[in-house]
Amino acid sequence: MGESSELLFKTRVWLSLRTKLLLLFVLLLALTIGANIHYSTSFFISDKTAYIYETGLNKSQILASRLNEIILRIVDNSITLGNVLGTTDTTNVNIELADDMLALLVLKNDNGEIKLDKLKINDKQMEKLSKQYEIDADLFIKKVISSFEAVKNDNKKINIISLLKDHLIPAVAIAIKKDEQSYFLNISNIAPIITDMESDALYTNTIIDSEGRPLFSNLEENQKLHEEKYIQDIISSDVKNGSRKIKTNLNEEKLVSFSKITSLDLILLSEINSTKAFKIVDELKYKSILFGLFILGIAMGLVIILSKTITSPIKKLVLGITNLSKGDFSTRVKIFSLDETRILAAAFNYMAERITQLIHEMVEKARLEKEVENAKVIQDTLFPPTNKVIETVKIHGLYKSASECNGDWWYYEQIGRDLYFFIGDATGHGVPAALLTASVRATLATLSNLNIPLSPCAIMKSMNHSVYSTSKGQIYMTFFIGCYNFDTRSFTYANASHNSPYLIPLKKEDTTLAQIVPFDEICDPRLGESINHEFKQASTTLAKNDIILFYTDGIVEVENENNRQLGEKKFMQIVLDSLNSHKNSLKDCVESIRKEVYDYKGTNNFDDDITYYFGYFG
Repeated sequence: MGESSELLFKTRVWLSLRTKLLLLFVLLLALTIGANIHYSTSFFISDKTAYIYETGLNKSQILASRLNEIILRIVDNSITLGNVLGTTDTTNVNIELADDMLALLVLKNDNGEIKLDKLKINDKQMEKLSKQYEIDADLFIKKVISSFEAVKNDNKKINIISLLKDHLIPAVAIAIKKDEQSYFLNISNIAPIITDMESDALYTNTIIDSEGRPLFSNLEENQKLHEEKYIQDIISSDVKNGSRKIKTNLNEEKLVSFSKITSLDLILLSEINSTKAFKIVDELKYKSILFGLFILGIAMGLVIILSKTITSPIKKLVLGITNLSKGDFSTRVKIFSLDETRILAAAFNYMAERITQLIHEMVEKARLEKEVENAKVIQDTLFPPTNKVIETVKIHGLYKSASECNGDWWYYEQIGRDLYFFIGDATGHGVPAALLTASVRATLATLSNLNIPLSPCAIMKSMNHSVYSTSKGQIYMTFFIGCYNFDTRSFTYANASHNSPYLIPLKKEDTTLAQIVPFDEICDPRLGESINHEFKQASTTLAKNDIILFYTDGIVEVENENNRQLGEKKFMQIVLDSLNSHKNSLKDCVESIRKEVYDYKGTNNFDDDITYYFGYFG
């Protein structure tokens, strides 16, 4: 017990309740915050993607519409002016060019070589752009002709040449095929729309032709767009406007919106890098994590404070249990919380109080058991020896108490030439019954000291008075008194409702049940029922070798495991079988009966006292 207690309180706590609560709360909160961040960012990405697609599509449609409008206007002007220039000598005709027009050219195909036939220049605008882009006007015209030769398609009546492609100026040349040998070129400034496209810091805006070649882009890398698969997919698609997520040949993810200008066979692209587009998502995640950590820190502080209110009462309880295990039963635990630990503390205090009470009760019980043990020792002195020979009479018997003190009592005593036999059974057993038997024994001792012959009925009357006075009518006692005279062999008896003893003649041949005779001529009330009752007696004469069996009801009421009583008939059969088997030894007969009764019961524990003894009259 000591070692177990020492080991119990030396047990180390590897993971405290506070730590468990903290870990559990942090885990749940972290999962909640993580799930919230994941959900909110997923929702934001979905919403942001739709917004980017919509914005990019709107941007591309607006730019495409403006570009379509500008170029169609330039084409219309070009056709009108081309008709004039095609039939008139420009040296004699004064043509005023609009502010957005830089030059008008008529080109002739001379045996496969493109030559300048007529020229009209907007000197003011050309001079301004030449200075801005650091390019000579004559060189500019040559490069325009060179660009036309590179992209011209004789199958098309109108060709659009981007002059930005060769790093010239923000302008387009509209080439109109007049006949098989001549072309008219209108070089117009498209700087306003190009400026809008270039000023877009978020999107990359590109104009491509039907073969995917970029006519303009605010990103130099887009000059190889025609090699990209997604460009060819857009060109071959029947969809006029759309948005999609693509991956370039360099494994770069982009969000692309496009609008097709079918009248000009052009496509305007608005692209944005996915990383750039969703940069705000990363910022949202970062700020969400910081906010989550802030909330987590506050929550951890609250959990530590809250857990202390839980673990502090538990520590008090552990301390109380430790003191209790060391024998301090006065220890009590005071807990002022309003949760279940208050109930636990109340239960502990109640347990400590009950243990204190039980210890007092155990001390008192031990004292009483000691007193009962002393009473048993004293009661044992009230019984005579179980084996005795008095002149020609042999006495052998057995008694077994159902508790420390019993209510059965038997005795024998010689007074003069008379030998008295006594047997009684007080109601119940234990200390009260034992005290009653002591009272009866004291009465008998008083009568014996008179040293005069007394009749059984006189003795019974004295004992009745003693029992009645002692028990006050609460406990009764059945009793039998027999008196044998050695000279006359007479046997006189009185019976106060006790089990009638049996007269058993012992002969050479076996005795049968039909030969035994009960002493049942009289039966008076139990001792203690009435103080003034007059008891009667009867007499008989015993033959040589007669045996009398005295017993109490405890032995005939023994029950087996099936709750069936032994009964008087079966008991007497056991007695006769034992006597017939052991005719020369009453001691062996008593032991044989004991063994049979114990075997019938199946255990050595009995519910009532058991007493029986033989008197052999030789």
